Amino acid sequence: SIVARFSYKKNLTVGFSRFDRPMGFGPYFNSPSNLYGLPKYGFQDRDGISEGWAVPSYFVDNEHASNWHSINNRFFIKNEFDIINEKISLKSQFYYRNTSIADDSYIWFYKPTENDEWQRLRNSYLHFSKSLGGELRTDLIFGTKNSWITGISYDWSDIEKDYRERIDNGNLDDRLLVRRNAGWDKRNAEQYHNYAMYSQVIYNMPFLNIMDVVVGIRFDYNSFYGSTTNPRLALVTNIKNKLYIKPTFGMSYRAPTHYEAYSAAVGRVSNPDLKPEKGIMTELIINWLPLKKLNIEGSLFYNRIANIIVSNVPIGDIDGDGNPNNQNQNKGKGKVFGAEFKANATISKGISAFANFTWLFDATLKEEGSEEYHAPNIADVKGNLGINISRFKPFNFDLTVNWTGNRSTLPTNPEKGLFYSVNGYIIFNITISATGLFGNYVDLSLSIRNLFDADYYDPGIRSAGAGFYPTRYPQAGRSAFFKISLKL
Repeated sequence: SIVARFSYKKNLTVGFSRFDRPMGFGPYFNSPSNLYGLPKYGFQDRDGISEGWAVPSYFVDNEHASNWHSINNRFFIKNEFDIINEKISLKSQFYYRNTSIADDSYIWFYKPTENDEWQRLRNSYLHFSKSLGGELRTDLIFGTKNSWITGISYDWSDIEKDYRERIDNGNLDDRLLVRRNAGWDKRNAEQYHNYAMYSQVIYNMPFLNIMDVVVGIRFDYNSFYGSTTNPRLALVTNIKNKLYIKPTFGMSYRAPTHYEAYSAAVGRVSNPDLKPEKGIMTELIINWLPLKKLNIEGSLFYNRIANIIVSNVPIGDIDGDGNPNNQNQNKGKGKVFGAEFKANATISKGISAFANFTWLFDATLKEEGSEEYHAPNIADVKGNLGINISRFKPFNFDLTVNWTGNRSTLPTNPEKGLFYSVNGYIIFNITISATGLFGNYVDLSLSIRNLFDADYYDPGIRSAGAGFYPTRYPQAGRSAFFKISLKL
């Protein structure tokens, strides 16, 4: 992978990135043999028998059991210049990106037969999608404390509906073989257009000099899911630069992904009528500076989410093949209520520290026709600690500690343990950097994540029932990233 940036003064930036990441498919779709000590391809404690297709964990015919080759390319140009004495500035950007699953991607499947024997199948996969767009924004400063931001943007997307699939071997039913292989060279895609306008004003109340009013709004029209309007309102009170009180209200949305709308599988049919998920957020933030070198912030937040996209909602046999169908639908809603604490301190010259802590009092989801349950994959408590030492020029040392509490699991997940959860974890990360080397032309940095190589897991996705989808996923052990920056 490569990331490149070129900047000219402060006005022009050109960038390119390419992330080329082949990976095994098994860690994401496999039975939990390594977790429970089951035999290879074990399913629900049955020795070597699977009630569905299984993904082998090792080598098949002298190659890895799977190769999911993801490639992402992005190019962008950003430009900024002042029109009148830095009071009015114009910013613009253009981007192009594409994402693909390369044609050397494949998965070996083992499918049980009626005689309890395994049939080996090698499937190849291919996908390519692209998008481009641009944004034009104007920043205006008027008076001493007032500002106005307004802009427009346009995005065009050409998204392939699903993965192309080809069966490379096997004696599967001829109709299935012909249907899958015939689509290899036929890219089935949809094109979308998104138009957006936005504006935000920060206005200092003349009769209450300590208060700023922030009013913003954004309008989007998308040729796929229609239009959304999302306002924002905040009141910022500044008392002698020591105490800040900021209540906020806002609305947001998450558009359905192409995969959610069009992906189909055995029994699942596409749903191009999906609507965006809608959020309403309220928050009260209090920021206090008791000392010149100490900043403390606390907040309470309450968010509600509607139109949550629920996977695999039963809809009966709509295709007439005698088997029940399911579909992704906007059938859920949720709420999150919690508090957050942050602190930043300068301990001495060149030494600073930070801490933050989040506590969720309530984080629940409810699907239409079912009981409310705890939102899965979310920790009720988590926090971070860090210290930065920069007094030994040109070196900088940064140490952080990440703590995440137990995370809840889906009701279908047998990895329930106590309170239906996957255990929490603590990991340490360190970054050592040096700047301004060789005549101020070179910067170096070395980052090590999970310094002590701790074992920890994320909860499983989808049904996470220990069949095709595992109950939990092992996360990366110790990893290092070395970076060289050249200033030309």
